[in-house]
Amino acid sequence: MGDSARRLRSLMTVGLVMALWLVVSIAAGAPRLGPAPWSEGELSVYDSVVADGTVLSVTEVSFVRREGRWVLVEGSTEVALDDALYSLRSRHTSQSTLIETTYRADGASVVVSPPTGSPKTTNLTFAGPALDNDYVLHALRALPSGEVGEASFVTVVPRSGVGPLVARVGEVEKVTVPAGTFDARKVILDYGPVAHAAWYAVDAPHWLVRYENSGTHGALVLRRFRRSTDAPSEGNPAPPVIATAGPVRVKWMSVAIACLVQFPLMIVLPWWLARRLKKATGLYWNVWGWGALAFIASQVVHIPLNWAMGLLGSPPRGLALAPYPIYAAVVGLSAGVCEEVARYVVLSKALPTHRDDRTSLLFGAGHGGVESVIFGCLAGAGLLNIMLLSFLPPKLLGIPPEGAAAAYRAAIGYWASNPVDFALAGLERVGAISFHIMATHLVMRAVVRKRIGWLGLAILAHAILDGAAVACVKYLGGYRTSAIFFLVAPITIGITLALRRRPPEVTATAGA
Repeated sequence: MGDSARRLRSLMTVGLVMALWLVVSIAAGAPRLGPAPWSEGELSVYDSVVADGTVLSVTEVSFVRREGRWVLVEGSTEVALDDALYSLRSRHTSQSTLIETTYRADGASVVVSPPTGSPKTTNLTFAGPALDNDYVLHALRALPSGEVGEASFVTVVPRSGVGPLVARVGEVEKVTVPAGTFDARKVILDYGPVAHAAWYAVDAPHWLVRYENSGTHGALVLRRFRRSTDAPSEGNPAPPVIATAGPVRVKWMSVAIACLVQFPLMIVLPWWLARRLKKATGLYWNVWGWGALAFIASQVVHIPLNWAMGLLGSPPRGLALAPYPIYAAVVGLSAGVCEEVARYVVLSKALPTHRDDRTSLLFGAGHGGVESVIFGCLAGAGLLNIMLLSFLPPKLLGIPPEGAAAAYRAAIGYWASNPVDFALAGLERVGAISFHIMATHLVMRAVVRKRIGWLGLAILAHAILDGAAVACVKYLGGYRTSAIFFLVAPITIGITLALRRRPPEVTATAGA
C-alpha cells in the first residue's frame, strides 16, 4: 500500500508540474502585433482549392473601421480587434446558427443561438489575449517583419475550445498564385498534433499569399486584391471555374489500388497469415482468438484513458495542449502500456498450457491481424460512402441541403489524394502485424521467465514506434509515415527470428 501511495503521489506531482508549466508557458506574454498592415477597405480574394487544383469556392476577406476599431469581415464572419490587434469580439453564422464570442483578459464567453430553442453560453478560461480561429491567418500578417523567429499564441475555435499555436517564421520563397508571383516568407503554424503552412508577402501589406491545410490537403491561394477602398484591383481579374455540386469525377486508379492492394493487405492477408501459422504450429484457432481479444480488451481501457488525459475529445484539453514532443511521447506510452499489459494478462491467465514461441507467432498474428481487419473495414466503409456521394444526389442519401456542399467538397478532396496513399496504407499494416508478433515474443518471455523487464522492453518498443508515428505524421505526412511503418517489417521480423533462436527456458505443453 505504501508503494502504491508513493507512485500515486509521484504521478500527481508530475501532472501538477506539467499543468503549471503549461499555464506559465501560455501566459508568459503574448507576442506584440502591429502596426496594422491593412488599410480601410482592403480586400483580398482567395480560391479554395484541393490537391489537383479544383476550385471549390471563393472567399473574400476585407478590413473595415467600425467605432474606431478594426473589423475583419469574411462572408458571414466578423471579428472585431482590440488596440493590440487581438480578438475582442466575433460573430459567425453557420447553418442558421449564430455564434457570438466575447473575449476578456482571462478567457472568453461563447453564446450559441440555434434557429430554434434557447441560446447556450459557454465560458472558456485561458490567460492573456487570444486569436479567434477565423482571424489567425490574417493576424500573422501583423507580426513585426524580420523581428520574430517564433511566436506563441492562444487560439480559440468558439465551438470547440482553446488551443496553443506556435508560428515559426522561415525563409523567403518564390510563390506563384493566380494573383501573380511573390517573394513570400513561409510560416509553419504548429498546433501540436497538426501543423499547417502559410506564405506571407515580404512587401507590405504582407498579403497572405498561400495557405495549405495538412489535414484536408486543401489550400487557399490569392487571386486578386485591393489595397484600400479607393485603390484599383490587382491580380487576376478573371473569375475562377468553380466546381459545382453534382457528379464527382472518380479517380478509378485509386479505387483499383484500394481493391487490389490496400484491402487485400489489410483484410485478406491477416486471415491468410493466420491459416498458415495455424498449420505450421499445429495450434488451435483459440490462440489466434485470444490474441485478437487482447487487442480489443486493450482498447476498452486505451480509448477512455486517452480521453481522460485529454488526448481525445473536443475542445482540446489536458495533454493535447502540451508541447508536441510530450504529446507524442504520451500517445506512444499510452498505447504501449495498454496493449502490452493486455497481452501479458491474456498470455498469463488464458493460455496456461501454451507457453512457447509457436504460441507467440499465432497469438501475435491475432493481435495485429484483428487490428488490421478493423482498420481495413473502416477504410472500406469510407470508400463506399465516398462512392455513394460521388454518384448519388445528396437528397437521396438523406443529406440536408445545407450539408450538400460540404459532402461534395469531401468527395472532391478524397479523390484528390495520391493513389499511392492507398497502397501505402495497406503496406503499413504489414509492418504493424510483424511488430505485434515480435512484441508477443518479448511478452511471452516475461510470462515464462517471470521477469517483468521483458514486458517493460515490449512497452518501450511499442511506445517508441507509436510515438515516432505520431511525430512522422505531423512532420512527414501520412503516406511517408506509412512507408516508414512498412520498413519496420524486416527489422521486427529479424528480431523475432533472433528471439526464436533463444527460446524461453521454461516451455509448457502446447498441445494441438
